[in-house]
Formats: sequence, structure tokens, C-alpha cells
Amino acid sequence: MPLYPGARGGGAIGNESRILDVLNRLRMTEPLTRVQTFTMGGRDWVGNSLTPEDVFQFSLRRMQPVQIWRMGSDLRSILGLRPGGEVDSPPLLYVGDRSAVLVRSLSKGDLGLLVAVSCSRTL
Repeated sequence: MPLYPGARGGGAIGNESRILDVLNRLRMTEPLTRVQTFTMGGRDWVGNSLTPEDVFQFSLRRMQPVQIWRMGSDLRSILGLRPGGEVDSPPLLYVGDRSAVLVRSLSKGDLGLLVAVSCSRTL
């Protein structure tokens, strides 16, 4: 699971389990069972000493992007986007076979990453 180098733990909003349910209803990955949140403060998401890529370029090179119009009205609404029609934004959801990364805005201009994975075994 590729994790953007500018991300650090945190960024939970409280709707993570609902987002996980919506992501699973999209059926773009194996069923996702675990979620972790990360935050990128200030301008950490536009590139740093660890990578010249912004968070969108980084995710695009490693996963499949899901265009906003394919995210469905439920997920769009959770993210504060209008549920239908065009949205001027790069993709906010990136998926792999067993994982998904969702980019979302947090307070004070920070960005958050919600990373969801499919775990077949329990710890």
C-alpha cells in the first residue's frame, strides 16, 4: 500500500466507518475491512524533500484513479461535494485490488488521506 511521504497519523473526522461502507458498495476493490487516517498540513501535500510529486501525482502513478462522477452520490455527499454533476477537481479516490486511498479536505487547509485495505486475517 503506497503511502504518500508527507502524510502523518491523524486526520480522523468520525465518518470513517461510513466511508468504508460506501467504498465497499462501489465494488471497485476486494471488500475493505480496515481504515486508517493521515493528515498533511499546510503545503506538505504539494511535494517535499521526500518526493517532488504532489499527493495526486503520487497516487496516480501507483493506483487507478476513480473520477469524481464514478464515486457515487453517497461518497460525494460525505466529502461535501454536490451529489451529481461536474466537479472541478482532480480525482479524489484511488484504488488497487485490495486497497483504496481517499483524499479529503480537513480544517485550516490541511488535506487528509483515508487509507482502506482488505485484510483477510485477524491479528
